[in-house]
Amino acid sequence: MPVSCFDLDQIEGDLQLDIGKTGETFECNDGTSINLENLPLFRDEQGPVGSPSNQGSRGNPNDSTEKAVTIIYSFCGAAPVEKQLSSISTILETHAQAEIIDSCIITAENS
Repeated sequence: MPVSCFDLDQIEGDLQLDIGKTGETFECNDGTSINLENLPLFRDEQGPVGSPSNQGSRGNPNDSTEKAVTIIYSFCGAAPVEKQLSSISTILETHAQAEIIDSCIITAENS
């Protein structure tokens, strides 16, 4: 399942789910640039920051991240997401000393 994670202190304004516009690109973590036209993506006031298939070079969590959001993309219902949420919560508590973890599942029916 694709996963995106963003450092909320690096996001300008709201993080919004959108579709890439004609000519829109972003630089990936590996330095390559991808065409985002017609692809699902997340953007803030500065532009695209990530998509289900690629994380942009902006907004990435690092050792000083204090507030983050992790997004799990599922195209086969909520059940697989519940298992992933549990795994990610354990990883965050164990390896990132996370203290407050909130989660919710957004579906087409409740969005």
